[in-house]
Amino acid sequence: MGDDDFFEEDDNIFSDDEVLDYIIYEEAEKELEKKKSRAGCLSTAILTISTLCGFTVLILWTIG
Repeated sequence: MGDDDFFEEDDNIFSDDEVLDYIIYEEAEKELEKKKSRAGCLSTAILTISTLCGFTVLILWTIG
């Protein structure tokens, strides 16, 4: 093993096998996308509920 071999970069992230590394990477990306979509859905639901509550309070305060 020469000095140049020590500093060579390995492009694989998870495994020494390139195919297995690609499969693991794709699965990790899918999981990340699922988590992102759930967070967006939750924030939309909270925003909608808080807006409706705000309008309800405003209407009741205006009537009363």
